[in-house]
Amino acid sequence: MIMKTVNIKALLWVAPLSGLVSGFINASLFGFYNTMGLGLKALSAPGGEAIGYPAVMLSSFLPSLIGAAFLALLGNLVQNPWRLFTILAAGVLLLSFGNPLMIEKIVFSQIIALNSLHCVVAIVLWWMAHRFAKR
Repeated sequence: MIMKTVNIKALLWVAPLSGLVSGFINASLFGFYNTMGLGLKALSAPGGEAIGYPAVMLSSFLPSLIGAAFLALLGNLVQNPWRLFTILAAGVLLLSFGNPLMIEKIVFSQIIALNSLHCVVAIVLWWMAHRFAKR
């Protein structure tokens, strides 16, 4: 069985690009959800601020960078980093589904909308890393 390793050089451009792509997709979805009447802009984050486009973009970009850095670390430490990365990324995604529950006065449709934004970040990073950083 051939083990696939991580191309660290490719991750240097895959990480920010996946952050930008997921940020753009999430900003588009955020605007779509607000247009559909979900009122995500009116939600108050745990710090008391309204959720807006900058928060959505930053919340998409930073996890992509952190996930890629973690993949690079796994690539140097374990024999089969892709399997472990996929398992851990799925676990972190499942844990992130609890974040919208910390927002007061949130309805179920808003929880689903916010969790779909989490899925976008995970799917974009996973696909781009598998597509461009696997050797």
